[in-house]
Amino acid sequence: MEIIHTFIMQNMEILSETLKPRIKPAVVHFICWAAFIFIEVIVAGLVKQRFNSLPYYVLFCSMNIGLFYLHGNFVMRLATGIGVLRMIQLLVLILLEITAYCLCAVATSLILLHIFNEQPESGLKFNIAYFAIVIYRALFFITFGTGFYFLKQFLIRKEAEMQHAIKVEKLENKLLTAQKDYLRAQINPHLLFNTLDFIKAVSKKNPEQSDQAIDCLAEIMDYALETSHKDLVPLDREVEQIEHMIQLNCLRSNNRLNLRFIKKIEYLKAKIIPILLLTLVENVFKHGNLLDDAHHAKMELLVTDKSITFRTLNLIASTPPSKSEHTGLKNIVARLAQSYPGKHLFVYGAEKNVFKTELKINL
Repeated sequence: MEIIHTFIMQNMEILSETLKPRIKPAVVHFICWAAFIFIEVIVAGLVKQRFNSLPYYVLFCSMNIGLFYLHGNFVMRLATGIGVLRMIQLLVLILLEITAYCLCAVATSLILLHIFNEQPESGLKFNIAYFAIVIYRALFFITFGTGFYFLKQFLIRKEAEMQHAIKVEKLENKLLTAQKDYLRAQINPHLLFNTLDFIKAVSKKNPEQSDQAIDCLAEIMDYALETSHKDLVPLDREVEQIEHMIQLNCLRSNNRLNLRFIKKIEYLKAKIIPILLLTLVENVFKHGNLLDDAHHAKMELLVTDKSITFRTLNLIASTPPSKSEHTGLKNIVARLAQSYPGKHLFVYGAEKNVFKTELKINL
């Protein structure tokens, strides 16, 4: 009998998974219980050479199924302690379940006797043999209810691991897309490589944070691609990418950046050559120390219908990148000379341990 029970319970979840696309889990459980009850009734009837009435099977089967789900879905969750404490809690709860099951069995036997006039061949006796069988049945379904609980917990963990793996895979796919976009983009490799290292480091621990970082990086890459063949772009598009870069670096520093970005835009139709201001911002993050509480980095953008002015100020990093030749700043000088001949002013340099830049473009 126990071999039959074990076989049915072990295959319940397998059958559920097999039929899930077509049948609801409740229907699968119904089918499994129907098979279980059918086999138990047939085997028990053949062993005893007699079958009981329909009310007998309905009442006792309802008790057994109720105990199974009560224990597997609720009682096991009530034991919230750890180690020995949880074992004690479970023992107390199981004793309460067995007591309740015994009372229900007695009540059911009395109902069958007085309403349906049904009793065992030797008569209804509430003796040790009666309660031994009742307690055995209670422990039997409590045991399978416990197995059902742990099986559900195992499947929940597996589902969570699968969802996590899917999310990580999606992040990796987005990362590959960002890498491909970079091949045609114009952003300094320092930004991409540091960001990729950051994303790889947190992708398995904090997929949500790495997802935000990838989104910011993708926005910057898209902007670089979108504007790669344009001479001028709306200034507000450039400002959006500055904000994305700030957000990206905030994520990398765990929101510990000491940075103020001040905007005063009076002329909304201003245009600028793409990735110009973004390169200055990147230079701040690349060469600056933005984690010193005593020295705030600062970016200031002033826009009127006559000029665009952008200033940066930051504490110089104590260990500046090796072989730093301000390539980004030199590229800015060259681009300004080509796009704004005689209409711009660009100065930069260090004063003690503070680096400053100032750019002014006449419109």
